[in-house]
Amino acid sequence: TWMQQDLAATQDSGLELSKRRGDDFCLEDCSIGWTDGDRFGGVRSLNLRVTPGELLLISGPVGSGKTLLLEGLAGTRTTESGVCQRAGRSTAFVAQRPWLLNGSLLENVLFGQHEMPEKLQRTLESCALMQDLDALPSGIHTLVGEEGVQLSGGQKQRVSLARAVYSSAEVVLLDDVLSALDAHVGQHVWEKAICGALDGRTRVLVTHQIQYWSHPAVSRILMLRKDGSTEFLGTYQELSAEPSLQPRLSPARTGSSAQEAPTEPQPSAAPKPGAAAPSREQSSQEMRRTGHILRADLLAYAKACGGLGGVSVIAVLMVAYYGVQLASSLQLAAWSNANVAAEDSGHPEARDQSRRYLVQYLILCLLTGISCFSFFYGIQIVALRASREMHTLFVRGLIRTELRFFDLTPTGRALNRCLKDMATLDDNMPAAFRMLFECFMNCCISLLVLGLYAWEALVIVPPFMVLYWMIMTVYRWPARDLRRLEGVSRSPGMSHFSDSVKGANTIRAYGHEARFLQQNLNLLGQTQRTVYWFWVAQAWVSTSQEVLGTVALAVIAGVVGYRAYVGSLSPGLAGLALSYAMSMPRDLMYLSRRWASMEVEFVSIERIMEYARLRTEEEAAPSLGASATAPASVAVFAQDLYLQYDSDSPLVFNGLSLSIPRGARAALVGRTGCGKSSFLSAIVRLYPLQKGHLQVHGRDVHSVSLAALRSTVRVLLQDPIFFTGTIRSNLLSQPPRATASGTQARHSGEEEALWNCLRKAGLEDRIASLAKGLDVEVEENGLNFSQGERQLLCLARVLMERPE
Repeated sequence: TWMQQDLAATQDSGLELSKRRGDDFCLEDCSIGWTDGDRFGGVRSLNLRVTPGELLLISGPVGSGKTLLLEGLAGTRTTESGVCQRAGRSTAFVAQRPWLLNGSLLENVLFGQHEMPEKLQRTLESCALMQDLDALPSGIHTLVGEEGVQLSGGQKQRVSLARAVYSSAEVVLLDDVLSALDAHVGQHVWEKAICGALDGRTRVLVTHQIQYWSHPAVSRILMLRKDGSTEFLGTYQELSAEPSLQPRLSPARTGSSAQEAPTEPQPSAAPKPGAAAPSREQSSQEMRRTGHILRADLLAYAKACGGLGGVSVIAVLMVAYYGVQLASSLQLAAWSNANVAAEDSGHPEARDQSRRYLVQYLILCLLTGISCFSFFYGIQIVALRASREMHTLFVRGLIRTELRFFDLTPTGRALNRCLKDMATLDDNMPAAFRMLFECFMNCCISLLVLGLYAWEALVIVPPFMVLYWMIMTVYRWPARDLRRLEGVSRSPGMSHFSDSVKGANTIRAYGHEARFLQQNLNLLGQTQRTVYWFWVAQAWVSTSQEVLGTVALAVIAGVVGYRAYVGSLSPGLAGLALSYAMSMPRDLMYLSRRWASMEVEFVSIERIMEYARLRTEEEAAPSLGASATAPASVAVFAQDLYLQYDSDSPLVFNGLSLSIPRGARAALVGRTGCGKSSFLSAIVRLYPLQKGHLQVHGRDVHSVSLAALRSTVRVLLQDPIFFTGTIRSNLLSQPPRATASGTQARHSGEEEALWNCLRKAGLEDRIASLAKGLDVEVEENGLNFSQGERQLLCLARVLMERPE
């Protein structure tokens, strides 16, 4: 298909297939990176051959291009110059920032391959995951959440590594996979996974842990300079003979405590890959309502429209518009009768009267146009105000809710409501209201005209209204629930697409583009299935009502025609009555259909209000009672802390107690997944405690307001966070203040403070080398900077804010 051809085209990233059967990679004067004006960032002029089965270690300072080199070897980044040839062997790629699917831990390890229990157990043991599986609520079937939020940083790294170990890839590219691991687990992974399970495969490992350089399994070491050029390439023995590099080797010669310490014992119990344990997480699908739209949601939208005042304005404009329109129709009939009379009599007075009727009719036509514009404009203004208010409620509820909500809710669900449901409010609701009002007023005017000039025709109206209502009663509930199903089915597709974009490098390196494309098409097909049946229901109700409308039209038109035939109606009034008689069945049909359609459109309001009413962080905080006062010399005081993310999840803290003096530097040490990051999160109350007391500068974190607490504490987590804007706006944690010249506004003392923080973080030279300096644009998630540079920029942000 054309999509598969397009995928094949994207595979051609400028990396040629190697004709050297003996080398996995052959780089000749190769430069891989990016350009910013005259400045080049990345690996430059590299000459390298990687032979099958060797273990190549890559080291270098932050921003030297190590990750860019791995991406080039994986085929996900093009070369700027030179030659980069690959042998075309199967490749596995483990990114520095681990990417996990929003699925179970088993799905992430298998990554589309068949499950082989013995191989799976060996993989988990080599990656030190057996002990973690025992602590997870559903073992290997535990859902890891979006981007692995249910796991710690070290666990995510090891799951990503296990994916590569389980695969049959002949080449494995590892980007600093040991950085998030403690000494014991890191040593276990090095011995059992990198040098054990992956032995015999070609391994390229980026690492800053130079204690492994002297390991017998290491074939060669590549050292890069700050500018991306090659500082050294060779064996450890050759490196030891270089006098200029002797200071860099002292940690490698003396070794590390991790090498001398025994590896933590792992439980012998194996997971049971064939049987899925029931889990509250696995059953937490997106909920959808059933039955009628709640009155509270309807009132919330009415309030967003301006309440009684906004509805009254629309009602007045609507009555004025259709009143003037009816008057113009009656005036047209009067002018038609006067014109016929003037032609028959030939009197000048009759012609003058006909002209006066024509002038009055033209004036009414002008008023009709003005009132029509006012009515349409008023509806748009009121609907726009309602959309703005609903969007504000939605975003406020989403931002203020507890953080655990985001751990359990994929981004696609929130994006689905923010994009599709808000678009329905912006685009469909004004038109739906306008058409409903039009149908209602048209029906009222038609009944009024027929009541005045052909009342006999009204006898047929009540039976047909009952039939219309019965049809709409049958149609309303499936149409409403199909729209709900459509909203729910759209979220997995959005989440899958978001996951695929974030993990594009990993997907392409493994060669799984076609599989992910097919999965996305399957999810899209599920959404389109609900859309298809929704339009089937629409077609059924249209056909049924059109048949009834044809019968009603024939009866009403016959009555009006008979009265005109016997002379009971003048030609002008007969034409007026006949025109309204012909439209009334269709108006009745559209009125009932628009009423049902309004209920269907209100599903979007229902879904938005679900998020607007989310429980806030303040409401989620439990009352833990009074706590003992910490000494004045203590900055952080914890007493008997218990933290549990969910009622069925294991305890993260089990009676933790500690105190940190003011001005002290404290290190939290422990195995990956033991709760180090969770303790930092608890300090700023990202997750509420179940029991115990935690004080910061003498104030209990659960009794002080969140604004007061978080204004004095800053937490720098493992994953760096960036916002759209510039380096300046990110360091200041403020939106960009644009000026007429397009650069961000500067203030006298601010510039010096920013450069001072960058100097302390070691990024002054890097930012100064950029063309726009502090005003350079930061890409989404800071992707135009290396992982280490992103972390240092976040550190500079903390230094700039100067928390207590």
